[in-house]
Amino acid sequence: MWIRKRLYQCVLPLAVLMGLLFSFCPLQAATNQKLSGFMPFWGGVVDSQISRDSSRVVYRADQEADGLVELFSVPISGPTGPVIKVNGPLATGGNAGLFQISRDSGRVIYMADQDTNDFLELYMTSNYSIHLPLILNGGTLI
Repeated sequence: MWIRKRLYQCVLPLAVLMGLLFSFCPLQAATNQKLSGFMPFWGGVVDSQISRDSSRVVYRADQEADGLVELFSVPISGPTGPVIKVNGPLATGGNAGLFQISRDSGRVIYMADQDTNDFLELYMTSNYSIHLPLILNGGTLI
């Protein structure tokens, strides 16, 4: 019984103090902004990363064809045009897999069965732009 009384003596003043603090701090409503652009009813984002410099978001999604998972990039402030597809053309049945944004935020390294279905290779693309990525093989650029 005395434990409950002691608990109320400690917790109640803290709760009152927290209530006073929050009553003087106006809360602002969060604003949400869709970054992934148009997403068909069957599409969905698989995962995403924010670049280290906080300028872009790279995400994996089956956004253009059902079950075809590809990499896309969009400015973190929101799309100003169409989202940029990061990966190159994929083999029939191929998908973009795990990815990582470089520390300098200038490149995306990703795994994909891009050239041959069910044969994963490592690719790199720079500046999140639309062009054919380089294949990384044994630590050297080809």
